[in-house]
Amino acid sequence: MTKERLQVYLGALLHDIGKPLQRANYDITHLGNWFRTTYSHAGVGAAFLEKNKGKFKAIYDQIDSIQRIIRNHHEPTEPDERIVQLSDWLSSGERIELESDKEEGSLKTKETRLLSIFTKIEKKKNPCKGLKLFQLE
Repeated sequence: MTKERLQVYLGALLHDIGKPLQRANYDITHLGNWFRTTYSHAGVGAAFLEKNKGKFKAIYDQIDSIQRIIRNHHEPTEPDERIVQLSDWLSSGERIELESDKEEGSLKTKETRLLSIFTKIEKKKNPCKGLKLFQLE
């Protein structure tokens, strides 16, 4: 795997790490203003990596690129940021709620609940009907 590909994977994995941190009022004020963006969860996520970069020893040399991807995934200028933005759009169940709130003139991110990927799982009656996984004798 190339270094660039790993950065995109990790940026995509961590791109919304700032959402729960922001909602928990994670303190990043001492880090300055470099992380500020229109979408504050993106800035909080990048600042979280900055504050804890010493704990990411295996990827320490790539943290700056991953931070950039996280910080800019809503306003991308680079191809790797655009990839993460697109994957975010495709996978985001809450995006629909946020966009409808935006139309009304208010973006209610603090009130909008985060959706677990498990909410997309549907239980079907007898999903294995007629399927023999093994046979007892």
